[in-house]
Amino acid sequence: TLQLVGDEGAYVAYAEKINRVGLWERDETVTADGIVGPGFPLIVAGIFSIFGRNFLPIFLINALVSALLGIVIYLFGRKIFGEKVGIYGALWSAFYVLHYKWIPFVLKEEWIFFLFPVLIYLVLIEAEKKECGMRFILTTVLYTFFIHLDERFLMYFPVFALVFIFWNRENGKRAFRKGVIFIVLVLLLMIPWTIRNYQVFGKVIILTKRVHMTEIILNKFSDNRLYHETINSKHYLRPSQVDSIAKGWATFGRDPVEIERIKRGIIPHRNTIWQRWSCELFEFLTPCRFSPGYSGDGYRFRYRSLRHNLSLLFSYGALLPFFLIGVFFALIKRSKYAIFLLLIISYHVWAHVFLLWAVYRYRVPIDVFIILFAAYGFQLAFSFVRQKQVAIGTQVAYQRHQIIPDGVSVNIR
Repeated sequence: TLQLVGDEGAYVAYAEKINRVGLWERDETVTADGIVGPGFPLIVAGIFSIFGRNFLPIFLINALVSALLGIVIYLFGRKIFGEKVGIYGALWSAFYVLHYKWIPFVLKEEWIFFLFPVLIYLVLIEAEKKECGMRFILTTVLYTFFIHLDERFLMYFPVFALVFIFWNRENGKRAFRKGVIFIVLVLLLMIPWTIRNYQVFGKVIILTKRVHMTEIILNKFSDNRLYHETINSKHYLRPSQVDSIAKGWATFGRDPVEIERIKRGIIPHRNTIWQRWSCELFEFLTPCRFSPGYSGDGYRFRYRSLRHNLSLLFSYGALLPFFLIGVFFALIKRSKYAIFLLLIISYHVWAHVFLLWAVYRYRVPIDVFIILFAAYGFQLAFSFVRQKQVAIGTQVAYQRHQIIPDGVSVNIR
């Protein structure tokens, strides 16, 4: 029997509720209803209805979705940087730990990692087209499903609309019309679930209740730094609790590593706003954490095992030097596609670090683009080394075959 961990239990309960009473009815014992979107529970419910309460098909489909991501990276790389970059990126994706880490879990991560770059690719392709064809409609429907899968990506709604409006400057009126059509279609497709939420909860809830938690964003810019995440959170420790742990009187269910650090005098403390942001930026972008410590508001304990650090260091970490090379030369060439992807990366990081939640798995959807830039940087570095080798080989050949003044070649051994 599979032991469900964390959010897995919530998704399974939601899926079983869908199969039991339907999507539109509410079972108050299912607390995830209203908190998470219906997209992934619907997928799980569909699999359960076909195979029964069997988790193996879920894992196999996760593996298939993860494998298809390599094709998306190839197509993306070929379009923006060329055939070789597409191949390099796809090959690296096949060995990229974070792209298959969540396969054996009943979680939506693999779907998000796959669908997000697919949507970016489709939006860019459709923004170049003059007319609204079936692929444009498919892109709109796919995006609507995606935000019902993970409501965080509602923040890309204005981004995609602006891309449709401003990307194709040669057809300004048609581009503006396409952007308006995209906005209207997405809003129309969101209406059914909004009506359902109103019938169930008695108030307007767009996608999920978390969309309406505006105090989270506001508190990110205020001195209390997400008050409910500290004082009312499982991560918060009162001074008396810290003192009890330090004296060995109690553990309060904390991580053994955290307990030992508290006993050694390394205790949680409330961060300033700038400390919070710097900690979350570190957690979001760095491949390794060799020293356990506190992030965010100062109470959330972070610890990564040696295996975890090494796996990320040789996958995500190995990309970063080549990523910087690729970004540098892409900016020099002023590729509008590359610049757009850099804006997506920057926007995603900014939104999660300064507005939402800076958990490193939330960064993985943009790792596709980091891989692409790294593959481009690798190609440039490889070409440079090859050119140097050819130049050295030519020089050696010239020295071994010196030409004398009268035009007669003399082979020097």
